[in-house]
Amino acid sequence: MHTGRSDETHTKVVICGSSSVGKTTLLQRILKKDISSTPSETMGVGFASIIYIHENRELPLNLWDTAGQEAFRSLVNIYFRNTEIAILVFDITVIQSFNDINRWIQEMNANCGDSQPDFILVGNKSDLKDNRALTIQQITDFAKSNNMSYFEVSAVENTGIEELMKEIGSLAVHHKDAIREMLDKTQNIDVPSEDKKKCC
Repeated sequence: MHTGRSDETHTKVVICGSSSVGKTTLLQRILKKDISSTPSETMGVGFASIIYIHENRELPLNLWDTAGQEAFRSLVNIYFRNTEIAILVFDITVIQSFNDINRWIQEMNANCGDSQPDFILVGNKSDLKDNRALTIQQITDFAKSNNMSYFEVSAVENTGIEELMKEIGSLAVHHKDAIREMLDKTQNIDVPSEDKKKCC
């Protein structure tokens, strides 16, 4: 990751999930920043822009950290529009945060616009795995049924973050290549010339 410039268009990545699951700490780790021992809750929406290097390709990413509190729900939904990659975060020690994922999927799909985003499921706080509230099998079954990949991380211990970033990079490349292919097809449409339009 670096903060330079790139000719690529930005990919919109939104981090969402219930309150206190560790979304802000996860974003700090993605940004390779030191974390606070007592991070404050996000009030509304946080934002950062980075360039991530994936397979020698510079990928500009706009990262949105959304609040999980009910009081900010209507505000947060506004920022879901045009999301390309949605990171759904839950706390592996709090089963309700996992149960809430379905609601986040529904709200994202209802507010993101014409195209649906790719989802990545992230179980945070793997450093507390002895207190986990549900099994890995339960989680992976849910992820598979919703056609999304699953990553277990510890934002506190900074583990699993690089694997997550590789998946984000892979999806970003897929989105950009799909857009480029669509634009190429549009530009290659055979527009009739004036001569062809004339009657004999």
